[in-house]
Amino acid sequence: MEDGLSGIELLKKALLLWLLLAPSFIGAQEVVYLEAGSAWRWRPGLSEASEPVGSWRMNSFDDSAWAEGPAPFGYGDPPFGTDLSEADPPMRRNYSTLYLRRTLEIPNPALVVALEASIDFDDGFILWINGVEVASENPPDNPAFDSRARRSHESGSYEVFDLPAPSDFIVAGANTIAVQLFNSTVSSSDAKLDLALVDPVGVDTTPPSIVGLLPGFNARVRELRRIDVTFSEAVAGVDAADLLINGTAAESVSGEAAGPYTFRFEQPPEGNVRISWAPGHAIRDLFIPPNDFG
Repeated sequence: MEDGLSGIELLKKALLLWLLLAPSFIGAQEVVYLEAGSAWRWRPGLSEASEPVGSWRMNSFDDSAWAEGPAPFGYGDPPFGTDLSEADPPMRRNYSTLYLRRTLEIPNPALVVALEASIDFDDGFILWINGVEVASENPPDNPAFDSRARRSHESGSYEVFDLPAPSDFIVAGANTIAVQLFNSTVSSSDAKLDLALVDPVGVDTTPPSIVGLLPGFNARVRELRRIDVTFSEAVAGVDAADLLINGTAAESVSGEAAGPYTFRFEQPPEGNVRISWAPGHAIRDLFIPPNDFG
């Protein structure tokens, strides 16, 4: 921080040197947990997928006997990764539902900030994660193997569904994504399902930075007994000892969240006044894990 920004000039040519290097900006990035067109385990809805009913949605279920193939799944409205008109038996006129499963490894659930499912479907579906229903559209009242969607819905575009708080259902390690596709009729001319799972917020890797100073840079002041600092986001760990005036800590500080934080100190003598952050300060944002202020 010693080659930081030049700063505030006191009256009578007193120069106040701010040593407040703004940290480099690294924004939070979208995290794709499951891409469209991914491979799934799948089973035709010729009978219930498990006994007891619904246990196929859980991590403990063994799906090794299920077929495996890429999405999109369906028939009648290509392109498909797995064309169910070529299955034995084909979906049309034989069954109205399709069971899909796959596993995602998530080492640290705390890093999953939010989840969105982008789904292209015809005609309805229910999505579960670790047995918890997190999204649905046109589902039957009772999702049985021979159920049907409440109404028709044409595929061709991905619709975005905001899922509940990930902390309610994501676990460390293996997470089971389960989907049941429903057609509106057994004789329908088409069916389709593809799904992507994304954290639109992603891991916050942005350190807090300074967005407001009073006095500001290059300001001329008659006295200097306080400095107001506003951060780019809510922070914790701000203490009076964090801001040094000629190497001496401020006398007090007040403020909360992003600020402004008001540091108060004795009037420094005229001349060059050096202001810097204490090397051992603990200012950080509120993300888990937190990002330290530069």
